[in-house]
Amino acid sequence: MMPELIIGLALIAGSVAVLGSIVVTDVTDWRNRRHQARLRQVERGLAQAQKRLEALALQQAAWLEGRAHEARKALIRESFRVSQETHNTAGDEHRCQKHNNVLRRL
Repeated sequence: MMPELIIGLALIAGSVAVLGSIVVTDVTDWRNRRHQARLRQVERGLAQAQKRLEALALQQAAWLEGRAHEARKALIRESFRVSQETHNTAGDEHRCQKHNNVLRRL
């Protein structure tokens, strides 16, 4: 009866060891799947955030381009205005100079 008991205990111990190994493997696989799922979720969140940031960057670039265009137009208008004032003033002085030259000749 003793050898049968030892064999029975050995079979039970072996079964428990196999079941324990299966449980450990399943728990490890489950944890790995959870970890991979979390990684995919974080990656999706990062991809969405990147798309939103890219859209915002394009929106800001368009806004800045519009502001730069308006600033260039204002600069051109101001430059034109100043050149007209300078031209008119220079023309007046030039006419005055011509008038003075005419008076000197007389």
